[in-house]
Amino acid sequence: MNGFLNWMEEHFMPVAAKVGNQKHLVAIRDAFIAIMPITMVGSIAVLLNVFFRDLPNSWWGDGNSFVAAMTPLINVNGNVYFGSIVILSLAFSFALGYQIAKTYNVNPIAGGVIAFSAVVVCMNQSAVFDFTLANVDVASVSALNDLGVEAVASGDAVNIAVSGWGYMGSAYTGASGLFTALIVGLLSSMIYVQLMIHKITIKMPDNVPPAVGNAFAAIIPGCVAIYIFAIVTQICVAGAGMYPNELIQKWIQAPLMGLSQNMFSAILVSFLVQLLWFFGLPIVLNPIYLIPWLIVPPVCTLIAYLFTAGGIIPPVYVQVPWVMPVGIYAFLATGGSLMAGVVALINLAVSFAIWTPFVLLANRTQEVE
Repeated sequence: MNGFLNWMEEHFMPVAAKVGNQKHLVAIRDAFIAIMPITMVGSIAVLLNVFFRDLPNSWWGDGNSFVAAMTPLINVNGNVYFGSIVILSLAFSFALGYQIAKTYNVNPIAGGVIAFSAVVVCMNQSAVFDFTLANVDVASVSALNDLGVEAVASGDAVNIAVSGWGYMGSAYTGASGLFTALIVGLLSSMIYVQLMIHKITIKMPDNVPPAVGNAFAAIIPGCVAIYIFAIVTQICVAGAGMYPNELIQKWIQAPLMGLSQNMFSAILVSFLVQLLWFFGLPIVLNPIYLIPWLIVPPVCTLIAYLFTAGGIIPPVYVQVPWVMPVGIYAFLATGGSLMAGVVALINLAVSFAIWTPFVLLANRTQEVE
């Protein structure tokens, strides 16, 4: 153990320190840290509603008296969720722009605002809803279509598509939009920063208050950054018929999701997910944890896959609240397989064994410092 720790300390720690100090990665890390308050409050709201709504509904059926009594608290938690998790990517874009600008010693507030605006510029601005026509017979669908109304029959009802401008969907503003917020926020912030550094700004007289001078200085860089992404968005819509966020989901997210149909791909996806999270979450504060952070999920995925593919445990097919403890979750999610719970505990033990030497090395490094 000591030999391994000494080798890691000599060969790995210098590289990990350089990675941990890279200014753009530090800015991304600090942006994720900055949104931790709303991330945590949203998680608390979700957790409380698991106990107030999800578990009681699974135990006693929908519409039970306990859930009815808890409805006011459930609604409060829903409001908290809407104001936290649903706007996660928006909050992150501002935090990222702020941190990037702060790193380069230019106006950080303007950097956050510009990144926020650039991310919103890339979003779909319209929404389409299905509206049910009251007292309209299904036989009238053909006549409505002849009149130019796109009507479809849905059972005994007739629906039409109604669109409206001025909507921002949660698919763009929530956690699913974080990847777009990261790319657009980083690039727009760097455009703003570079223009500020090269003094492509409006210069105000010295007697103008600093707050006013800083605001005017950010006008040209901000306009350039935001217009660039407005043009990119229009090119995407005109050329591909989709907004940037939709293109990212189609060409990056969807293929990765489709990879998880065999053992190698499942391990690869698990590795990539951990790698992307590593460079965003606060764990980058201690880069020595990179190796176990990347290794443990693929190893556990491989173990679970082999047991499942070998027919020793059944696949997961029951939706279970995510707050269930290790072992119990697997037992319930597989329909009551005791062996599945055992495999989950095996994975826990394997994870502990892999993490232990790196935690010891981190403790040793902390003591030296």
